[in-house]
Amino acid sequence: LLRPLLLDTVELLQFELDKQQIQLQWQLLGREQRQWLEPVAIQQLLVNLLKNAIDALAECPQTDKRIEVLLDYRQPQQVMVQIQDNGPGLSRDACELMQAFTSTKRQGLGLGLVICREIVESHGGKLSMNNADSGGCLVQLTLSLKEQADG
Repeated sequence: LLRPLLLDTVELLQFELDKQQIQLQWQLLGREQRQWLEPVAIQQLLVNLLKNAIDALAECPQTDKRIEVLLDYRQPQQVMVQIQDNGPGLSRDACELMQAFTSTKRQGLGLGLVICREIVESHGGKLSMNNADSGGCLVQLTLSLKEQADG
């Protein structure tokens, strides 16, 4: 199940969230379904995406810093995950940011989003990022609800 992995990931990042005074909210839509997931890979995906949002918000002077996570099981055969922050949004094209060795961070290697995309694709899904209409960055990914690994 995806929800326990999300909650474990939030717990791992709680110190950083508290330090940056970021409020994280999450919501589950539909009925959670069992699915085949590589737990370590999915947790790495969630850590990378949430850490990117935390880092973006850390650069913002505003006091109302938020990350919203949505797990949506209402579509057949897939779960959609949305992670949205209210930070500055993307400073470069999303396709460019998902290329190897491209980073907006001074100390970044430029591999985090490449790894995220590979994890999502290995789970039969797609990853996209764009600037949210309400401001900030919106990351959307889908994961297949297949019950076990192929092969």
